[in-house]
Amino acid sequence: VYFTEGGATAATPLFNSSDRTPGESFASWQSNGKDVSSVFADPLFADAAHGNFSLDPASPALLAGFKPIDTSTVGPRGSMRGQLNDQIHGEGWVASLRSVGAIV
Repeated sequence: VYFTEGGATAATPLFNSSDRTPGESFASWQSNGKDVSSVFADPLFADAAHGNFSLDPASPALLAGFKPIDTSTVGPRGSMRGQLNDQIHGEGWVASLRSVGAIV
């Protein structure tokens, strides 16, 4: 299932070329034999804005055969979620990348 917020459709350029110019749409991508079993649709998350990525029973992902997992025990939780959010949205992620030599 491919999805993007903001009203994009299967005709919207999604796949950028290597020179960063607008690339192929999903429909064009499929017409070239790529991801022919995939769909472009809202996955119908329960409440993505608040981190609930469970799927509505009518989700196209479920209809395509996706088997959901229990997400309550994966990823950062509690205070760790807040710390991770601070690192991602603050200067912390830059320091983390510098510490491993990913950026100078």
